Amino acid sequence: MLDLRVICKKQQAGLESITDPNIIKSLTKYEDTVNDAYQGRLLFELIQNARDAAYKAGMSSCIVICMEGDTVYVGNTGGPFDEKGITAMTRLGVSDKSDNKTIGHKGIGFKAIQEYTSTPKIITRFGSIVFDKTELHKKLQEKFPGDFIKIATVPLFYYPHYHEKRIEHTNAMLDQCDTVIEFNFNKDKTPDQFIDKFREISNEELILLQNIESISFYSDTFNQTTTFSYIGDQVTVNNNETFEIISFTAPVLIPDDVYEKLSEKEQELFESDREIDLKVVFRLENGLPLIEPNSKLYLFYPLEMESGFPYKIHSYFSCNPQRTSITESPLNNLIFDKITELQIERVFPYLKSKGKKEELLQFVAFLRKDKKLTLLYNSYLQKIREQKFIWVEHLQDYYSPEEIILCDKDAYSFLKNYTINNKNLLVINNDTSQWLADNFNVSTLNEFILRA
Repeated sequence: MLDLRVICKKQQAGLESITDPNIIKSLTKYEDTVNDAYQGRLLFELIQNARDAAYKAGMSSCIVICMEGDTVYVGNTGGPFDEKGITAMTRLGVSDKSDNKTIGHKGIGFKAIQEYTSTPKIITRFGSIVFDKTELHKKLQEKFPGDFIKIATVPLFYYPHYHEKRIEHTNAMLDQCDTVIEFNFNKDKTPDQFIDKFREISNEELILLQNIESISFYSDTFNQTTTFSYIGDQVTVNNNETFEIISFTAPVLIPDDVYEKLSEKEQELFESDREIDLKVVFRLENGLPLIEPNSKLYLFYPLEMESGFPYKIHSYFSCNPQRTSITESPLNNLIFDKITELQIERVFPYLKSKGKKEELLQFVAFLRKDKKLTLLYNSYLQKIREQKFIWVEHLQDYYSPEEIILCDKDAYSFLKNYTINNKNLLVINNDTSQWLADNFNVSTLNEFILRA
């Protein structure tokens, strides 16, 4: 049985060894920085934690969110908190997530809860862990008289307390949960704001988490249950919205020469498992993939970077703790190469199997959206140069860029049955034709070429 009293006392004992009050104040500044960086992400962070607990327990998670007035309960099935998990919540840069298949970043995500509350509780079947600055404020005033007059200078998570409240003492809808997070809203937050944030979470984000069976939200004004069913590569949400997830058939592993070049933190993340998760996600309509302009890169949560490709790309990108942007890393360079391989080996054949002919070129073309992705764009162009992804209607087949020449409709109607300089004629829209010309030097038929 988990003895939360002992765990809390062990965490509290760390205060005795601190002789400089500035150390405590620096913890508060760090918490404030995390709070600012994770604004608006609390719900997704809590869902991530639930997913990770389920992954470690080898099961799917059911997540239940209940609102009773100004009190919120977020519960989940899956592995319950252990001592390592609690330590991760109370210390900086410490994590119980020992491999790359769990998502959270060193216990930081939970600390985003400060945006909504100053007294969060982690409730288990053995009691609760309570975070409240008031008790630590008293201890610090005794230990460092005059240095901690303002409670705002006190960190929230450093000094956990035990409480007897167990899951059975909460809402009946949470009875099957292994862990429940409880909190009351700060004065500047309202239930309606919390509901709005929940509604903002997209199904695309949730399906990438996997290991989630359902998410239910209960309140006096808003009730919703979202279910997820998994059949092969397809994920269906609420039996009416389906996505296709394309990935490699074999694991993608980080080779030794790349691993040796990774930063210490990156090596730690992949120490026990070198596998890279890499997925392309298509939204389906009537069983067919849709083009989605302005799609972003994902590390489960969408980064603030558009990929330039008309579909979502997810992988274990090396990025900043806020997950807003990727960093320069040999890991990302490897991922860029693997993205191109995935597109050629799996995405292009998949789109052809779905009957994408003229439209295939629209899926293949991209826009250069971010300079940090230059290596990806260049690798992609180099490797698809000889690929056959351009549909020529009158020949009923796909051709590579070097096998075609562009023309207008009038020329096509007269000359389509002929080859010009051993190239087949093609009529496409201006944007795509310009992309072919810019990236593959595809020529356009003109009087000079005809004379030649």
